[in-house]
Amino acid sequence: MFYYVLGILVLACDQVTKLIVENRLPMGVPVVIIPGFFNLYYTRNSGGAFGLFPNMAPFLLIVGIIAVVVLMLVFRRFRYEDKRLRLALALLISGAVGNIIDRVRLGSVTDFLQLYISRFYWPSFNVADTSVVVGAVLLLLYTFTHREKKETKEPMVDKREAPGEVIQEKPANGEPKPMPPQESSSME
Repeated sequence: MFYYVLGILVLACDQVTKLIVENRLPMGVPVVIIPGFFNLYYTRNSGGAFGLFPNMAPFLLIVGIIAVVVLMLVFRRFRYEDKRLRLALALLISGAVGNIIDRVRLGSVTDFLQLYISRFYWPSFNVADTSVVVGAVLLLLYTFTHREKKETKEPMVDKREAPGEVIQEKPANGEPKPMPPQESSSME
């Protein structure tokens, strides 16, 4: 339940901040927040994240919808897995949905956060983009750490003491209990 609430909160934050920016900031005029580092800069992006694939809004809308459907299926499949995986998926889904809403509503995405150092500017972005990036980083970290854990697990070793002894399934304490050898029932 926590991840659904988190996703809704991220989505709401994204949409509310975009509406505020659209109604209060002039387009294309930077509002300096931290001189030399951070501006609010309202712009519209018809391409992908950070200005990639400009003027491909219909294609990106379809790709976004497919991505959300796939991510929701993955989330449902792994809903009882590691918390980090569920957090990553919730952030990816909510960020993607936030930008899909913009593409449907406006035909482009509202961006307004601008980081820069001196004359070097990072492309403007928004809360949804941030959610997608953080979710993707968490998913990568989960993938690498999860793989390492799988590789370091020791395989179950057959610790039979005598030939013919059968190992039972592992009990709660994890140690296999040997069963006595079964006597053959052949008639002599």
